[in-house]
Amino acid sequence: MGLRTVAVIAILSGIVEPLGVFAQRGVTAYEQATILLRQGRVNQAEEVLRTDLRNHPEDVHDLNLLGTILDAQERFDEAENVYSRALRTEPTSPSLLNNLGNHYAARGQLEGARTAYLGVIGVEPHHANANLHLAQISVAQNHGQEALRYLDNLPEPDRSLPPAQLLRAEALHLTGQQ
Repeated sequence: MGLRTVAVIAILSGIVEPLGVFAQRGVTAYEQATILLRQGRVNQAEEVLRTDLRNHPEDVHDLNLLGTILDAQERFDEAENVYSRALRTEPTSPSLLNNLGNHYAARGQLEGARTAYLGVIGVEPHHANANLHLAQISVAQNHGQEALRYLDNLPEPDRSLPPAQLLRAEALHLTGQQ
């Protein structure tokens, strides 16, 4: 086990105060922010990311995590700007597009969400979250057959989960099937 791993384990277990240890152990800003989030220290995680982004303004991982933090705080306009910055660097990143889809869904902007999720499955056809949300949007728009296609794209273990089964039942009902 390397020093970095030991530092992360110590931080997660609360043995050490993280901020002084991170730099000494070579933990990235993204990893620091992730650890802080697990500790419920959202404001500190945001500050770590913003500080790192001053030196590395196009760090896609930092931008993506910052966007999700801002979304969780319902600071949607800021989050959208952050996602836009990240997508200029990696326009086909499934992770970014998925989080952008989640962002639009949280705002109730279904067409924006749909476009983002379609971008995800264009790169990763069996992406569970994107297909599940696309099926949900399709059901909401009374497009049962379309919803069934997205549900069929789910990885096998995800097809049997209750949210997928419920959507399948709704989609079948929309198509007149049992």
